[in-house]
Amino acid sequence: TSSLLTNYCPYASPTISALSPQMIPRLVSSVSPCIPPPSLLLRRLSTSPPPITPRYILTYAYPPTILSDRVPHRPGHVSLAKSYKSKGTLLYAGGLSPPLPTPDKDTPVEGVFLFTNEDDAREFVDNDPYVKEGVVEEYSVREWACVVTPE
Repeated sequence: TSSLLTNYCPYASPTISALSPQMIPRLVSSVSPCIPPPSLLLRRLSTSPPPITPRYILTYAYPPTILSDRVPHRPGHVSLAKSYKSKGTLLYAGGLSPPLPTPDKDTPVEGVFLFTNEDDAREFVDNDPYVKEGVVEEYSVREWACVVTPE
């Protein structure tokens, strides 16, 4: 009986498998299509691809003279970054050194900012003294599809 039932529904429980062969077609037609038990559904859901969390990376290209160029504008730049951090939309920010090995690892060649949304990344650029005063040579905002996150 149980093999006959599993031809109709591979998720049959032992209780259902004890039914007579005459009851099986009627039972299966009443629950067709066969629905797996919740535990199996949860297992299948847990193996689905992880959710993608979009983040936005703002990068600044700095000139070799960044350390001296930024001096009068740094307080405004840092204050702006802290305001977006307080708002919760700027997650990380900092300077990126040249590729290693390098003798001048203390001079950043790029600024990197990780935002939770594109609008705030672009608004940051529009208000940043580094951009307004020409300290930044160029910038870009790119979407980053985060699969592994701390959340």
